Amino acid sequence: MSSLIPLDGRHCYAQTSAATDQEDWFLIELDGAAAGYEVISVRQERSRSAEPSSSHQRKTVLRIRRQEQSLSLTAVLSVRTSSDDRIRSWELQRSSADGSFRSSSGVWSAADRGFRIRQSDSDDELLATVPDGIAPRSPVFSTWLGKRPADGREATHEQVFFPESAAAYPMAIQTRRVSDDYSEVRKFGYLTETRIWPVDYPDLDTVVLQTPEAQTVRMEQTVLGKPLVFRRTDAFTALGVESAQGLDIQLASVIPVIGSFPTGSQAESVRLRISSSGSEDLFLPNSDSQKVFSGEGGGLMVICGRVAGVPDNTSRALKSGSVADQYLAAGRWIDWNSGYVMRAAAISVSGAARTGESALQLASLVRRKMQLSPFSTQLLPASVICRRWQGDCTEHAIVLCALLRSRGIACRPVAGFLFVPPLNAYVPHMWVEYRDRTTWQLLDSSQPADISPLRYLKVADAALAGESESGVAMFSGLLDFVGRATIEILPEPESSGSR
Repeated sequence: MSSLIPLDGRHCYAQTSAATDQEDWFLIELDGAAAGYEVISVRQERSRSAEPSSSHQRKTVLRIRRQEQSLSLTAVLSVRTSSDDRIRSWELQRSSADGSFRSSSGVWSAADRGFRIRQSDSDDELLATVPDGIAPRSPVFSTWLGKRPADGREATHEQVFFPESAAAYPMAIQTRRVSDDYSEVRKFGYLTETRIWPVDYPDLDTVVLQTPEAQTVRMEQTVLGKPLVFRRTDAFTALGVESAQGLDIQLASVIPVIGSFPTGSQAESVRLRISSSGSEDLFLPNSDSQKVFSGEGGGLMVICGRVAGVPDNTSRALKSGSVADQYLAAGRWIDWNSGYVMRAAAISVSGAARTGESALQLASLVRRKMQLSPFSTQLLPASVICRRWQGDCTEHAIVLCALLRSRGIACRPVAGFLFVPPLNAYVPHMWVEYRDRTTWQLLDSSQPADISPLRYLKVADAALAGESESGVAMFSGLLDFVGRATIEILPEPESSGSR
């Protein structure tokens, strides 16, 4: 992805699941002024090995100030639901302008009539029970409201679980058809308007407008006494950039580093303090290679290590075949079932190679064949890349993922930053994580094979397993860092035996 960085198993084919996906972008306006964006990604799974299920992710970025105080936040909520749209598991990560960072996850337990919840800063497991003992609905209303009839009758009720408060609340729901109340009606003829509110607080309602095909075009609620409106739009309008080229230009800069990066080959970790000069909230995920928590005095503290710091919650989710399928499936970009990709994989991996060995052999193939081309966040299908073997780290990641999946190795592209010693700075970058037994392992064919994993700072990943995903959501988080973030490398704490 970055032109600033020079390019210095067994034969097992994955079985794809019949999956559909949808990616919806919304521009958020508070009292008529732009206040952020939201992107909702939905996948419907039809696996041969598991019951039908869905997974969806909502990323919300809000930029709100009130009386000179920043109330900004970035939150990513991932939810897996059963075929009847009931939550089976969820994961929430949230970063606020005051520097606080929260990460939690939950799994539904029918025996306990509630969710077993874990938080990143605690080893304790909590239990959040649901009053009726039935798995509740997701707080991402648009993923299930469209399946309800628009009959205009008396309000019905549903239990909805809100991960931020770790509690389920009874919500009243009322639906009707509208034909003249909203500007969007002119385009579709009529819309379905659904109001949903806590039973005990009818003034705290959310309005969801959907087309006859159940596509959400607008959402409204009241925040700070003012209307907060989510308007459906394209990715670049939501992000505030004119086009993909505009996104490339914004990501073409670097983040200078304060302090000295550890150079010893024996270093096991690097400690970073990351803050924003513009009082913006910054978001980084916990993963098998980095631990994120709130820093003293604000900002984020990050430990990038060779060994897992905080287990990636996806690790547990992968025990379910339907969730694992998204990291094995072919799609618009990672079309591993193309003849071009399968032939390249077949001639580069020995038949008896283990997962790690196969992954390294495939990375070596891409490293040898790929020729450097200019920076771009625009994605090309792996089959196209395999015909000409040109590209930057973005093309490296896409084609390497396709090769790995063609060998039955679960993997995902990752967007983030790479520390470049000559610049003493972090630059936007893209690489791959592949699944080896119980952990996600870093793999980067655009860099030398012996590069230190401590130099990578992960911002987002994506399955890119469907047909409609644009890939823009994976890069959007980088915009919050470039030109705003300050990264300081902290010395390792002295051992308890030191004077």
